[in-house]
Amino acid sequence: MATKARLALTARSVAAIKPKLGATVQVAFTEPQGLRLIVYPSGRRAFAVRYTSEGGERKLIMLGDYGALTVDAARKMALDILSRVVHGDDPSEERATARAERTFAHWKEEYIQRAKGRKKTWKRDVQYLALAVELFGKKRLSEVAARDCDIFFERTREARGDTSANRALASLKTCLGTAWRLGYIEANPALRVKPLREPAPRTRVFSEDEQRRLLAAVAHLKDPSAKAGMALLFSTGCRLSEALGLRWQDVDLNAGVLRLPNPKSGKPQSIPLPAPVGGFLKTLPKASAYVVAGRYPDRPRADLKGAWGAVTTESGVKGTVHDIRRTVGTNIASKYGLETAQHILRHSSPNVTWRHYVQAKDNDLRRALEGVAEDSGLDNVLPMRPKAGGE
Repeated sequence: MATKARLALTARSVAAIKPKLGATVQVAFTEPQGLRLIVYPSGRRAFAVRYTSEGGERKLIMLGDYGALTVDAARKMALDILSRVVHGDDPSEERATARAERTFAHWKEEYIQRAKGRKKTWKRDVQYLALAVELFGKKRLSEVAARDCDIFFERTREARGDTSANRALASLKTCLGTAWRLGYIEANPALRVKPLREPAPRTRVFSEDEQRRLLAAVAHLKDPSAKAGMALLFSTGCRLSEALGLRWQDVDLNAGVLRLPNPKSGKPQSIPLPAPVGGFLKTLPKASAYVVAGRYPDRPRADLKGAWGAVTTESGVKGTVHDIRRTVGTNIASKYGLETAQHILRHSSPNVTWRHYVQAKDNDLRRALEGVAEDSGLDNVLPMRPKAGGE
């Protein structure tokens, strides 16, 4: 590469330099020293900076093509790089490190592979983080800022609502938090985004009359598999996903036990099976690997929307399938105590059972307070009871 004498850096001087056939020409400028213009045989012109590192090694950093990069911009970039060299930095090494650094898109794929062996909800991470990849997937991990995370949060909120936005933000926080824990980034920018306050959880619990009407409608279902699914929900309080994913190999009808090899907690668990439901399951054909058979014998049924719609329409009772689990938990806690409800619903803490699945009934509260009043002797002090004979 031939080097020409130093020239004053002006737009006119740069434009005046002609390409040389079969050779690349490097032009040095008088100010700032180190700034070069490289002219290729094709006519392409590009700015570069040459400097000597602290170790004595001569290095060249390409800045960009002339045209896309103005003379003034090239001068400013060169001065910045040369100033950092004076302070002991090595911009060339920093650029090499940056090129080797993961982009967010690459890290997201690595994170999902890690999550598959650690999280049951990793498929949700795939869904939530897809938008993040669209927004800033090409950025290096260290370049992802709080502003990027906030835009991701707001876009998700617009498309899917407040609750999904909070879930997506939690997924992003965990993703970037793992990168921070492994030393790929110095801080987690998603932590600076504040989630929205979510509405209070549903408290719908079916009354005794509503339960009778719902079960009467379940009895009229023509699809025996759908009837089995509903019976499992009402009798055990299991989750819909657990009922739909239950295989015959996990059912011990003689012992009256259901085994859940892959429940929400990730730990194998079992559920006692009430005798009437066990008797009904014995009458079902085993044409599918799943108790609640669907369209395909080797796949779990997708849902019970049709069956639940028919049940609620016939009974005239409004509610969701998950309200069944809440009702079962409340009934068990009312009759047998919170600890029993916790074990049957398979929660790690009684606080979870109480906060989300158990609602105190007015009749239970009334009986409790009347019992306290009677034990205290309050009814002997106040004229609470009518006198005999209507006096």
